[in-house]
Amino acid sequence: MTHPLVGTWSLQQYLFSGRKKDDFHRNFCENSYGTLIYDESMNFSAQVCSYRRPEAEEKDPFLLAADQTIEAYRSYIAYFGTYEIQAGQDTVHHIVRGSLYPSWQGTVQERYFELGVDQNQLTISTPPIYIENNPMQMTLHWQRL
Repeated sequence: MTHPLVGTWSLQQYLFSGRKKDDFHRNFCENSYGTLIYDESMNFSAQVCSYRRPEAEEKDPFLLAADQTIEAYRSYIAYFGTYEIQAGQDTVHHIVRGSLYPSWQGTVQERYFELGVDQNQLTISTPPIYIENNPMQMTLHWQRL
């Protein structure tokens, strides 16, 4: 039987609790779009992009100026790999094979999930993340495509 997570999802809302409004908040919480894909072979792909992402003047991504490379990196989240649904829990483990953030490669990213009654809405959230000793949590709301 196919798990209800399987499918393609479109980002509807990105929330980040416990963080003051800064560039991250403006880029992602107020202005982002994305796609999340879970397939039946237990592969996943997640991408979130800021609408505020400026267009680079240079069309060759390997020739971008340092400041444009930093802005491109800070305005996009992408990772992929395989996933495992934890039996009896509303938890999914993303086993990261590749990521825009090199430090995520080879890690397991735990996510909590909740499906809407009709299984066409999905809420994914992180466990608390501690940045400068402050607990923060990301919550993303998705709509099935």
